[in-house]
Amino acid sequence: MKIINNQDILLIDEISNIIDDKSNVYLSCNYFTLFAFFEIIETFKLAKQIKVLLSHELNEEDDFKFLYSKSEIILNQLLDRKYKANQVIGLIEDKVEFRSGSTGNQNLLIIQNEDKTTCFTLTPMDFDSVSLGKLKSNIPVFINSFEDINNQYHGLFNQFWNNSTKNINVNIIQLLEKATKSYTAESIYKYSVKEIFSYSSINERADEKLEKIGLKSTKIWSLLYNFQKDAVIGAIEKIEKFGGCIIADSVGLGKTFEAVAVIKYYDLLNKNVLVLAPKKLRDNWTIYTLNDRRNILSQDRLRYDVLNHTDLSRERGKSGDMDLETINWGAYDLVVIDESHNFRNNPNTSERMTRYKRLMNDVIKSSIRTKVLMLSATPVNNKMNDLKNQIAFISE
Repeated sequence: MKIINNQDILLIDEISNIIDDKSNVYLSCNYFTLFAFFEIIETFKLAKQIKVLLSHELNEEDDFKFLYSKSEIILNQLLDRKYKANQVIGLIEDKVEFRSGSTGNQNLLIIQNEDKTTCFTLTPMDFDSVSLGKLKSNIPVFINSFEDINNQYHGLFNQFWNNSTKNINVNIIQLLEKATKSYTAESIYKYSVKEIFSYSSINERADEKLEKIGLKSTKIWSLLYNFQKDAVIGAIEKIEKFGGCIIADSVGLGKTFEAVAVIKYYDLLNKNVLVLAPKKLRDNWTIYTLNDRRNILSQDRLRYDVLNHTDLSRERGKSGDMDLETINWGAYDLVVIDESHNFRNNPNTSERMTRYKRLMNDVIKSSIRTKVLMLSATPVNNKMNDLKNQIAFISE
């Protein structure tokens, strides 16, 4: 047995040394790439026949998967892809047959000559330029090469090959032909604009989700301006993807209403929400939870708890109707922090329990995974560390 590490011993050299005009080549993998086949094309042209079993189901998402891997992007930028694709297509039409199937999730390259059969185990890699050794790998490569003395691996390949009658040569060639197409300047421009402004389609998908959950039928949604609706959609997407976000609209642009809409979204999902606000702003939040004629959102029946920033420094006593001694701090799915810049300082050196530490340890990190929405027109007051300390609530 021989170990190929693609450093001092390259797989492409090992293959080239043993393939001749009497060789049969058998490959089993999830996918191969255009550039890998081109790297070995002169050697493969010598082979008698080449059979490839592909376990990957071909679908519409395979536009580029068989053209290049993530590691081969640099090869795709050399502007010779069309030539290489045509060469590989010619090889396939001449002596390569593809079928759909696999050898028990084992990626193998088997070369059968008259005197012996050599097997290369590629798993977990597939047949690309990295596995061949033409491009460097970010992780160590260990490809085992050994003589298949009793033709066990060759027999295994033949068994799966004969069980599969689905020839996919036409499908593979159609995928590779995408690399030979020429594009006009106009089509490239339109594609670029579409990619740059793809957020519009994301908003459309998010809009459908809000409709399904019921947020668009609420009173709070009807009161928002379009720019506020965009902010709500963006905030929900970032909270779901990253675990939190900061709404940093300027003073007077309605951050509170935007936050209430986000709260209602999670309320409709039966999530527990806590609002932390400066004491002077507490009434601005509690009014929307009360059966009160001043509550213009009464029909939304909003449900969330409200505490003061200073309550995080207290162990006991009352805050409104809430007993601080018995609060289950770790049970909140979402925490909304109004004027979050008040938590811009993280006194790590302090041994006492600060508001920052209480919020981080007892609310954010405790028990369930807590998402965070912060509101501040001035998230950075003096230095960028102000922002870092607030983002720490999102990243825990």
